[in-house]
This record gives sequence, C-alpha cells and structure tokens, in this order.
Amino acid sequence: MIIANRDTISILDSSSIDPLKPYKDLLLDLIINDPNAKERVVELLKYQHYLAEAEQLSEWTLPRFPVSGVTIASKGIKQGPTFKIILNELREAWKKSHFQATEDQLINEILPDVLEHLTDTNPSTSSSLPKKLKEKE
Repeated sequence: MIIANRDTISILDSSSIDPLKPYKDLLLDLIINDPNAKERVVELLKYQHYLAEAEQLSEWTLPRFPVSGVTIASKGIKQGPTFKIILNELREAWKKSHFQATEDQLINEILPDVLEHLTDTNPSTSSSLPKKLKEKE
C-alpha cells in the first residue's frame, strides 16, 4: 500500500480546508477491506516525511458512513448489481462533502441523481430500481 501510493498521493496545500483529505479518502476506501488501513496510511505519511500530519491522522476518528444497505433497500432498491454501485456513489458524495453530508441529504438529494445517472447509462438496470423512478421515464 505504501509503495503503491507513495507517488500518487500527497498533502494538499496548507491553505486547503483539510490538507489531510486525500489521506482520509484513501483510508475510507481501504478500511472496507483492511482493518489495519489506518496504520498503513499513517505509515505512508511517515514515509513521505509528514510526521506531524501522521500524528494528526492517527488521532483522527474515522466518521461513520451515514447510509446503510438497509436504508437503500427501504427506498425500494433491490439487491443486485447496481446496489453496490449506488452505495459507492453515495460514499463518494459523502467524501466530497468532507464527511459532513447526512443520511437525509445523501438519500434525498444525491440518491435521485445517482439513480437517474444509472438508468441513463444502462437502461437494463431499471428492473432493480424503484417503481417511482421508472414511472418518471
């Protein structure tokens, strides 16, 4: 992980809202499959000689992604190939919001756009989408 990311990720300029954002994003992407991801990303910062930032990241509490599969299913979206795509798109929007978007915002503001984009790019996915969306087409 360190070698793979040593040249592709670096501290944003200090005038950024959160100079550690690229590392936090990487951590959230990796933590799904690697419970030791935080230690690995901290080591990446140390490798890049960002010792103070490594300490900051090690003290940072990982926020909880506010949307669950149950929430998505409650909106009438069936388990299937598009389910993971939808969750990933919502997670990306949450990361772009600096982890501030709430479940309500993600479901009510972002989800409709994600669903619309899915049906625009792949009409065959409409069978797994809610009836309300199909009626709009």
